[in-house]
Amino acid sequence: MSYKIGEVARQARISIKTLHHYDAIGLLSPTGRTESGYRLYSMQDMLRLQQILFYRELEFSLEAIQQLLSQPGFDYLTALKEQKTMLEEKQQKLSGVLGLINKMIAYKEEDIVMSLKDMFDVFPDITEGMVAEAERDWGHTEAHRESLRRSKNYTRADWEQMKTERNALQEHAQALFREGAAPDDPRVQDMVDQLRLLIDKWHYPCDKPFYARLSEMTASDERYRKNMDADCPGLAAFIRDAAAILATNA
Repeated sequence: MSYKIGEVARQARISIKTLHHYDAIGLLSPTGRTESGYRLYSMQDMLRLQQILFYRELEFSLEAIQQLLSQPGFDYLTALKEQKTMLEEKQQKLSGVLGLINKMIAYKEEDIVMSLKDMFDVFPDITEGMVAEAERDWGHTEAHRESLRRSKNYTRADWEQMKTERNALQEHAQALFREGAAPDDPRVQDMVDQLRLLIDKWHYPCDKPFYARLSEMTASDERYRKNMDADCPGLAAFIRDAAAILATNA
């Protein structure tokens, strides 16, 4: 059975313009055409569209989705199970935020002051979110899956330990940068390698070339750069340059 583009747009609740765009970039090209050249979508096309919309709900980029769906070993059932896990984690986080809002309302009504720890306890570390987003944008699915597998079993103590280790390395990086150390300084090279190994330890295997690409992304994306440069302007570019040198010696 085939479906015309108008019906597909209506049933999927997206615009015809969006479907045209998906076709243009090779993300979702209809299986058939009418004699007049109109697009005809098969049930397999509709399943692919559903997958696209699931991933979009999880905030994957179109580029990442295309890479995911184009993998030779892509399996719909496996993808559905992974999406279910990610959505459950998202739901759990949102439930925590909603619970905190309810507490804040109750505290404000009773004129009670909440401790700073309790005020911000449910929010994830922003840098952890950026690592995950980078994985989604680049489509490095195995790394992202490995990060999910590891973090699923982390306790609050694990997250605190991770944050402590990362903060110590970032403070060391800031000190070297403010000192005026060059990116190829052995101390700087050791520092960026330790940052790389931190990702390797807590998230997913991270070799030197991959870390160089990750650092380049951080320095070139305004959102990430602002976060890293907040207390030390220029730090992101400094780490990027040092990571590039590190990669050449891999």
